[in-house]
Amino acid sequence: MFTGLYTGAVHPADPAVQVEARHVESRLRDALRLWPDGTHLATALDRLRRTGWSCLLDVEEVESVEATRFAVLLNQLDPATPGQHLTITRRGGTLVATVAEPGLSRCDRRASVVPEFFLQIQISPNSAVRRTSREHPGGRPR
Repeated sequence: MFTGLYTGAVHPADPAVQVEARHVESRLRDALRLWPDGTHLATALDRLRRTGWSCLLDVEEVESVEATRFAVLLNQLDPATPGQHLTITRRGGTLVATVAEPGLSRCDRRASVVPEFFLQIQISPNSAVRRTSREHPGGRPR
């Protein structure tokens, strides 16, 4: 992409170039934020974005153990369904990933038997993985 822009072979207004530029920007931002212990998490987030996920990394630091555990989990996710997004935050010292709109099914990530509003995965360096989910009122997304 950069060589094409430099040589004029591609145009910055081309929609494909703009999509790739957003991916590169996100990947670089995540890699710098997570340097040096969390670059594999940045790679997992980049893979998700390129398969349709909207991802927000809303933390400044991630410990190596947390980054490794989250990268393993995120690398198991299928391509997103329309509107699906992932947010990674920290709550009370625990790294929390929330998958929403729709959340992941209890039975199958693709065909939700029990519609869920969101799914949370919490990982802290000294604890086990915890999973929380909440359904939309009436059992379906708004």
